[in-house]
Amino acid sequence: MIVFQPKTSDLEREATKFRTLIELCDKFDTPLVLQEFPVMSCKLTSLLLTYHFLRLWPEIEIFGACGFAKQRRTVSHYWLEVGNIAIDITGDQYNLIPSKELCRSITKNRPFSPIHISPIDSSYLYHLFDVRNRDRYKFGLEEIAEDFKWRMEISYEKITSKSLA
Repeated sequence: MIVFQPKTSDLEREATKFRTLIELCDKFDTPLVLQEFPVMSCKLTSLLLTYHFLRLWPEIEIFGACGFAKQRRTVSHYWLEVGNIAIDITGDQYNLIPSKELCRSITKNRPFSPIHISPIDSSYLYHLFDVRNRDRYKFGLEEIAEDFKWRMEISYEKITSKSLA
């Protein structure tokens, strides 16, 4: 079965737009956006971006990659994979987290951009983190509990209520 693959430029445009909308949203009133965003927000934000992508392109398949730092297993990260493209819109949290809480391989690669979109085979994510598991997401998000999907819908509506004219 052939799965639809958006153009990399379309993924980048939508990821950038969505990241900007998250930055602009009321973090006190948006359930799944932490006040400390982007710190400790990688999985929640990736799930919200997944929701956004699936609304735009219901036929795509998305994987959420969970990785642990190769040098310090207590440091983790979560990002998306669409086809052979890695998409991370919270990597800049590692610019804000104190160095003593990270490992040298991460701190020496600072600064990290807020948006990282790259072919998987050339993405720095796979050099810094060992991928431990991948979650598969398709339209309908059947793998996610209904109460969490409801919170995603509310958060998404609040995030996208602003216009980026």
